[in-house]
Amino acid sequence: LDSCVTCAEGVDVQHQYEQKLLEEHLTSKQHGSLTEKEVAVIRRQLLAVEARGGGGNSIFPDVDDLNNLCGIDSSEEQHNADRCVVCLEQPKGNIVYAEMPCCQQQHPNICTACVLLLASPTSGGASRVGRCLGCRQWLSVMTTVDSAVTIDIIDTEGQCDVCNQTKSHLVEQDNGKMCDACFLGKRRALLYECKECHGHQRIPHPMYRYQPSVEEFGDVNWACQLECQRFTKWKILEEQAKYIPVGDAPLAWGDDYVEVAMQRVQEARRIVKKNDDSASSKESPCVIQ
Repeated sequence: LDSCVTCAEGVDVQHQYEQKLLEEHLTSKQHGSLTEKEVAVIRRQLLAVEARGGGGNSIFPDVDDLNNLCGIDSSEEQHNADRCVVCLEQPKGNIVYAEMPCCQQQHPNICTACVLLLASPTSGGASRVGRCLGCRQWLSVMTTVDSAVTIDIIDTEGQCDVCNQTKSHLVEQDNGKMCDACFLGKRRALLYECKECHGHQRIPHPMYRYQPSVEEFGDVNWACQLECQRFTKWKILEEQAKYIPVGDAPLAWGDDYVEVAMQRVQEARRIVKKNDDSASSKESPCVIQ
């Protein structure tokens, strides 16, 4: 009887261990969800390792065995952990890992170059404004004389000089204080489609914030200056969604903000490289007579 009880307890512990390993890989952002077939393969591998004695005194397989089965290179994971989560490069020179004042533990490895690139400049260019990829906190980014980057939380409350409403997260600029919505709308008015006349109109306000998804119309009105000449519902044009600041799209859209940030940085680099190549091709060669 004692042997049966011990055996049953061992099976139960083994099952719990297997479930823990499987859940870790099912929730892995890097490798995505495992299919039922892959789960079955891993279970068979776990049983095979147990039958061999598991190596050492433990009957449980080593985590490296499971990593190898899934095609995961542990050394590569460690190598990537030492890189910026956005540009996937190691900081050099004046570029360092940013000291985030909000959720440093969630995204510890974001370089200052990516923080600057993903933020929007204020009027006059004295600072830049953006959102944290982790907690979506509004942040002010400034570059000091010695090229160091300082990041502070925007938590000023008061009356917006544009909409005259009392808001949080006021952005301080040379021309006054604005709430985050007016700041974004004034900096770049995006194109929206009217629900009634289906015409396209630029709106100096982030109306996308009120949309359940990028394909659905929002539930907040704005004056239609086209055929309607009245207040109607709106949705952003899909090709305009790429101009939404990283981290400002509604959570309901299900965007991976880090993935979006990576795409934005890659696109910015392509543009810079294209401009550099174009400038180089226009330079006249030096001809010695």
